[in-house]
Amino acid sequence: MKTVLFLRLSMLCIMLISLHVSARAGLRPKILRSAAGITVEIWDEKRPIFSSLDQRSSLIVIQPDRKQAVTHKQAQDRDGLLDLEGGSAPGLSITESYRNISLDLIERTVTLVANSDQRYYLDFGWKATQPGEFYSFMGKEGLSKHYSPSCDGPEFENQSKQTFPFLGYRIGNTLYGLVGDSPGIWENRSFMRFDLENRVLSLANGDGSSRRVIGIPAKLDATTVYRTTFDGWQHIEAGERHQWKTWLFSSPA
Repeated sequence: MKTVLFLRLSMLCIMLISLHVSARAGLRPKILRSAAGITVEIWDEKRPIFSSLDQRSSLIVIQPDRKQAVTHKQAQDRDGLLDLEGGSAPGLSITESYRNISLDLIERTVTLVANSDQRYYLDFGWKATQPGEFYSFMGKEGLSKHYSPSCDGPEFENQSKQTFPFLGYRIGNTLYGLVGDSPGIWENRSFMRFDLENRVLSLANGDGSSRRVIGIPAKLDATTVYRTTFDGWQHIEAGERHQWKTWLFSSPA
């Protein structure tokens, strides 16, 4: 009798957990199809949280002579993994994937293959679709602002007060955010823009600036002064493959 009761209670608990999980859909990429191609929005439950920077695009690619919104031709959604294929920019083939790591965490991977030597950078940012205050790693952002977590000094317009590539906004008791990979993996080309007027959270792996010599002053390092060359472009050669990861999340505020 006790065994039967235990089994029934166990089954009831499993059913309740299943109902809770199914009721709590969590973050998910939502496919949008149009005559221009396939793009993505990020939804939580029944409302959009992040939309594309350009309504026609899933990604923004900047090259020396142009800025292009990228759409895809094909989409395949299976077992928590969304693959987008068929995107392109001059000299580049582009794919994206969105993987649900958990209910509250999505990994986005952008892959580029070069058909010819190119300079470029990508904007992985999103528009905030709901009202809410903007936040960086340092706290609330009350004004539109640019940051780079790379080097200090006039070479970076003194924008390097941020130590972690995080941009987000708060809706009630929930924080929704975008996180970039380690700036070192991006060769210190990690640039953030909080545009409060247009509700834009921009995270880019370049800024299009020309090559120059930069210095890391002694006050930021206990041993010496570093100097090196830097430019605001990613460089890719024909046949080379670049892959970039960012993450989207929600968390109790």
